[in-house]
Amino acid sequence: MKKSSKETEAIIEELKKYQRIIELSTDYTKTDPLLNDGIDSAQEIVAMDQTCFIEEIAPKAGINTKDAIDIFRKAKATMNLRQGSMTYRESEREKVVRIRDDFFNDPGDGIYKKQKRPFVLIDPEKNLWYKIRKDAQTYFKANKIVWWPGSSDVTGHLLSSQVSCVNHLFFLRNDKDAALKILQGLNPGFIDVCKDFEDGYIGFEVVSNESYLGEIDAGKKQIRGANCTAVDAMMTGILNNGKKVQILIEWKYTEYYPKNCLADGSSGNTRKARYNPLIQNPLSPIKCTANLDNLYFEPFYQIMRQTLLAWKMVENKKDELNADDWLHFDVIPENNLNLRYQVQTPDLLQTSVEEAWKSQLKEPYKYNVITPQKLLKPVLLEPRNRSMINYLNYRYW
Repeated sequence: MKKSSKETEAIIEELKKYQRIIELSTDYTKTDPLLNDGIDSAQEIVAMDQTCFIEEIAPKAGINTKDAIDIFRKAKATMNLRQGSMTYRESEREKVVRIRDDFFNDPGDGIYKKQKRPFVLIDPEKNLWYKIRKDAQTYFKANKIVWWPGSSDVTGHLLSSQVSCVNHLFFLRNDKDAALKILQGLNPGFIDVCKDFEDGYIGFEVVSNESYLGEIDAGKKQIRGANCTAVDAMMTGILNNGKKVQILIEWKYTEYYPKNCLADGSSGNTRKARYNPLIQNPLSPIKCTANLDNLYFEPFYQIMRQTLLAWKMVENKKDELNADDWLHFDVIPENNLNLRYQVQTPDLLQTSVEEAWKSQLKEPYKYNVITPQKLLKPVLLEPRNRSMINYLNYRYW
């Protein structure tokens, strides 16, 4: 039976209420009682006195003290983020410190930049999801991949985007079904996924076999994760037209970038001498409609280099992955608004990083920004992934 417009509006309003409250806890046994009591947003919770919420409202809703404290703190962080009084990085830092002791079973105060930090684990291995912990470290060591910020061992820094990438995607290395579903979520035309990366369906800190961008001296080997353009993760698949496509996945977490032109000074001159001839090549995927110095502001400096890398790997496909084409995805959390929408480049003042870079490509469809949840959507509801999704949801989402 078709519902009236008023009934439809009422349903939509109820869904909005549920969406607002689920931000604070994905456990419906905790959120439903709050909804039943007419509490349907972070704003309403923060408007209460903290003691009142924890000692009076929460017990009536059947929520224990520990969970009540967690919900109130998350509601406060949500409101701070929305009101602009807290950056996304500050909000995430507050969250990981809040959940650190119980979730990671670690007291924090690990060393970062020669100082103890509450958001750095004493035991860095705990920064990796337990089901991939051993295999991920073995993979990095076997392939001589450098862990950020320049170590042979995983960092204990809880805001590491590299660690976030590995936690989200490492399970795909040996899961062909899941890997293909992820590719089909990006392009429904994929019919197969290739095992091109150290006998796995996904590789990490991937570099080209040759230094097409001229970033290292001739005869030297590129180091994955250090001193050359690498891609956080890469996959390859076959489209229904028979073409093989390489998928570049760059992972962001709490990054944001100041307005700083990397084309300036002597180092800038070195960079321009290295990359500008490639950018201006008639076959380059970049249109060159703006002053090239615009491409030396982050995040475009990194996006530009990865675009050039993808092009050159396809151009030299017989020496690389034998791919006929490429697609490039930046994975950025929905709430990292500074990174998604603050474009620092003078002549690329579009509404978002995605629109700004698309405006510089000859084939704009090849670059897209996506959230972690949307990337993993094709496998979110599979029972075998429940433990991992619960982990990611509580820690990152």
